[in-house]
Amino acid sequence: MNTLKTTMSKIAKIEQPERTDLAKHEVELGVADNLKKALQNYTNAVSKYGKDLDNAYVPIRNLEKLITELKGDVSNVSAIAQEMRKAEDKVSAELDLVNKKIQEAKNELGISININDVVDLGSLQTQNKISSGIQKDAADFVKYVNTLQKPTI
Repeated sequence: MNTLKTTMSKIAKIEQPERTDLAKHEVELGVADNLKKALQNYTNAVSKYGKDLDNAYVPIRNLEKLITELKGDVSNVSAIAQEMRKAEDKVSAELDLVNKKIQEAKNELGISININDVVDLGSLQTQNKISSGIQKDAADFVKYVNTLQKPTI
């Protein structure tokens, strides 16, 4: 009978299913949920901070565009100064020619002519001053723009 009892107790142990601790599995499932949440938060952070950083770069990109535009304008501004100088030189040469002719007429014919009777030179001094200012401003512009460098990141 002892043998039967021992055998039956062994059979009972074999037939008994292994116990599953559900609380333990719930914790493991919770870990997977936490991973999903962490991945979603990470994805959201990458998107948000990527956009924030891109927005922070907007002023730098604008600076790069402006500097490129300014450097492109250097030759135009230099041309403006050259054209002003040419126009000023032309007026000066023509004025010298007229003064020479007036002097010749005075010396050869004894005729005294006032240049202001021939041409109104009232604005010449003002125009020369403005022209000099334009040329100086152009030179300053070129000098300044040539010191600018695009941001390097």
